[in-house]
Amino acid sequence: ADKDDPVYKLRGGRLRNCSWACTVSARKEDVKTADAVIWNALHAKTKPLKYLEKRKGQRWLFRFFFESPYYSSKKVFPPSAKKMAPGFDYTMTYKGGSDFFQPFFWVVPIGQDSTPDPLARYAASTKNWAHGRSKLLMGIISNCIGPRKRFWKDLADLLPKGRADLFGGCGAPPPCASRREDECWAQLFLDHKFYFSGENNRCDGYITEKFMRPLRHGMVPVVLGGKGRRDYERFAPGDAFLHVDDFSSLQDLANFLVKVDKDDHLFNSFFKWREKYQIGKVQAHWAAYCRVCEQLHAGESPPMPVGHFGDGGLDKWFWNDTCIKYAPQWSPTRPQVSVAPRCQPGRPC
Repeated sequence: ADKDDPVYKLRGGRLRNCSWACTVSARKEDVKTADAVIWNALHAKTKPLKYLEKRKGQRWLFRFFFESPYYSSKKVFPPSAKKMAPGFDYTMTYKGGSDFFQPFFWVVPIGQDSTPDPLARYAASTKNWAHGRSKLLMGIISNCIGPRKRFWKDLADLLPKGRADLFGGCGAPPPCASRREDECWAQLFLDHKFYFSGENNRCDGYITEKFMRPLRHGMVPVVLGGKGRRDYERFAPGDAFLHVDDFSSLQDLANFLVKVDKDDHLFNSFFKWREKYQIGKVQAHWAAYCRVCEQLHAGESPPMPVGHFGDGGLDKWFWNDTCIKYAPQWSPTRPQVSVAPRCQPGRPC
């Protein structure tokens, strides 16, 4: 498991809340004897080659832990992935169609995850999520090269003057001295109604903390990412956010933000999901591992057939036709949105 994955803390221990018993290990020495090996192909080392000797009956899973398949328009296809491709049986990624679908986080029913909610008290006491917010839109962008920064600028220019704040390397220094000043950041977030959640690339399922941050901290995400709205609706209610593809033009998007700014009832409708759901990052990650454990206990005839990723199969599945041009896909009509996530943790989606 990767160090940023909550499951990494369980290394050497058993998976929790699973119907079957499996032990997680991060020891290289255990690769030979493990029933399944989950390879983060982005960082996996192909030397020494003895770790690439797949034992008969062992299952290998392909993983690309929350990095984009492309960076600055260049394919990120490490040599390790190419060498290991013929050995992979299953996929465990954020991409739609993965055998074990695992996004960065889930929106799950309340009580099904132990991830702390920084707004639990606020959500229980507030009747108007718009109260006291003087700013309309917030963004944090550090990579100033490319279309994301230009999109921000063009959108901010269409909004009322002084109502959009950009922080990070491309904007003003944040008023909070460090990332650890939780109270300062909490107040900064609650000063803003919307948050620009622009990913680095528009790729199938590649959705990061840029989307989780506003949901956790009481803002409405305005997202530019994935191959479309349905990528986000796999694991979050569709009425909790706006996708730029929902609109016919940049002016249409700006007009809608201003409209919501003047209508507290409309703004509050984006928080209805909090009556039933919460952000889940802990058990939601474990779910994928529990499903792997379930497959291992299925014996010689698992219900999920193994894949074949040699001869360019992995390249075709994960990289080809995975990303689209980084630009809005304007729509003449507003879409119908879901009120619940479309997929379940750990299940194919």
